[in-house]
Amino acid sequence: MRTNKLILYAALAAFALCSCGQQKTETAFTIHLCGDSTCAPKDMSKGSPERGWGMLFPNYCDDAVRIVNHARNGRSTRSFRTLGHWDRMKADLKAGDYVFLQFGHNDAKQDDTLRYAPAWTDYKQNLERFIDEVREAGATPVLLTPVSRRWFKEGVLDENCHTDYPAVMAELAKEKGVVLLDIYADTRDWLKELGDEASKPYFMQLAPGECEQYPEGRDDNTHTVERGAFQVATFVVERIKACPELKPLAKHLVKFRGHRE
Repeated sequence: MRTNKLILYAALAAFALCSCGQQKTETAFTIHLCGDSTCAPKDMSKGSPERGWGMLFPNYCDDAVRIVNHARNGRSTRSFRTLGHWDRMKADLKAGDYVFLQFGHNDAKQDDTLRYAPAWTDYKQNLERFIDEVREAGATPVLLTPVSRRWFKEGVLDENCHTDYPAVMAELAKEKGVVLLDIYADTRDWLKELGDEASKPYFMQLAPGECEQYPEGRDDNTHTVERGAFQVATFVVERIKACPELKPLAKHLVKFRGHRE
């Protein structure tokens, strides 16, 4: 009888441990990433090394934070709404969530009527509308200036690659009282410090035959490989930690938990 009781107690203890291990961490809030290809998830089926910083960012967050990457290649403030991405994000949006808004690369494409949004008019108004709708849902909007392009000429970085778009976003952040994470300034200064040659390994600079998806190679100074995406994600995290208004979010940031090259 004593042996049977011991077996029963052991079984109950094992069950309790198992049950505890299966309990899921309660989600504190969701961070919704809205933006373009510099943040977006990528198709890796053919061995492409391209990574958006949004793919690396979850590795900086604890298990209480849910990250949903709504960013997609080629999107601007105009097309993100007209193609339905914004409505899909809003359907999942809850009070207490955060919405990161990073646009500018594609808004500047004047020859594309589906994406073009002039900086001081449509671009600003589109962002303002995003901000208002996020706040109406009880969530917190966060603005992120666009990632700098790696545009060097004779060894000098083009510091005006995004023309007025970062300045417009900064002005709007002040007008609306929205947190601004100036990722453009961080990536610009980082690229200037690295220089032309040393910055190449962080971007999609592929030799012919190096990647199945791009058999003829690729000379891309906008999109990052894993190490570049890791660096951009690190800048985002550092900006969050330095921002008093984002303390509730910052307390869920941890040391990078994933692999990088």
